[in-house]
Amino acid sequence: MSIIVHLNPDERAPHQICSQHIPVLPHPGRGTVTVSNHLALVLFTALATLVLAITAAAGAGYLSRRDGASYPAAITRAAAAFAATVTVTAALVTAAVALAG
Repeated sequence: MSIIVHLNPDERAPHQICSQHIPVLPHPGRGTVTVSNHLALVLFTALATLVLAITAAAGAGYLSRRDGASYPAAITRAAAAFAATVTVTAALVTAAVALAG
């Protein structure tokens, strides 16, 4: 999903959009502000990591509570699951970047 906003509709045809930059928001006085593909990928990876980590934490907290743990113990287990998910994802992304060169 991308949001393309042009200040002037005749500025560029959709097929002329550069593959390296995605127009995102108009900036007053300076035309269209662009986001590089690299930045978009970094933001998407961070968002996906957070969604995965929050889901893992919620599941761990729910299962802990169903197992009879107190609220503080369930929150502690959820926090540990969140931290472990973020750590493993960071390690995997670092390894992938190192392998990609």
